[in-house]
Amino acid sequence: MKEALYRLFVNPLRWLNSVLRQFSAGTHFLQYKVEGVLRPSAEWFDHQLDAQWQWPRLGRAGFLERGVLSSLTLKPGGSLLDLCCGDGFYARHFYAARVARVIAVDANRSALVHARRFNAATNISYRWCDITQELPDGRFDNVVWNTAIHHFTREEAHAILTRIAGVLTPDGVLVGHTVIETGSEYKFARQSFRNAADLARLLATVFTHVCVRTSPEPGRLNLYFFAGAMAQASPLDASRDDVVVLPGA
Repeated sequence: MKEALYRLFVNPLRWLNSVLRQFSAGTHFLQYKVEGVLRPSAEWFDHQLDAQWQWPRLGRAGFLERGVLSSLTLKPGGSLLDLCCGDGFYARHFYAARVARVIAVDANRSALVHARRFNAATNISYRWCDITQELPDGRFDNVVWNTAIHHFTREEAHAILTRIAGVLTPDGVLVGHTVIETGSEYKFARQSFRNAADLARLLATVFTHVCVRTSPEPGRLNLYFFAGAMAQASPLDASRDDVVVLPGA
């Protein structure tokens, strides 16, 4: 009886969901193309374009790698500050289920409108904040700074890193991501990094323990960084060729 019901319901549902996924991929591809024409250099990105189109159709899974690596040092039940949160995709789908409290900030008001509408959760608070001037009050077990450190000059980034060190708990960890893209004309970039060691040296001006991992994708090199005052800020094997670990300040 159960086997007959399985064939009766599950196979049609699989077919229906396959059709819906194809339709969703098509509409997200259309959104990607329209946005690319109307706003070719956007300050923030709707990561459902990754989830619904670029991953299933093009095999680009770097956005998932970013979420997983950013979650390596999250303290279960802890507090997290998400800087330059953009569309809120990572706050909602990677951080909110792991920690008790997420404060996610951005200086782009349209990004915050999108985040509150499409990536809300009971333990996420989306706030406007200019991190070149201040950070939210409180102490945090983790600070996440994904794909945004290159939006700031080196001097601004150093000042922000100093503020981050001031809001982290004694064993807290900063995690983040940036990219090296040869020939990029991204208009919001204010600095670039030559390699992983270049980024590690900037982090080491503020933090005692620094780790940067590289991960290549077509046309870009991802840099994932971890920094803090304690040794657990470096969760990756320092003997790997794609990992740079430096003692810091």
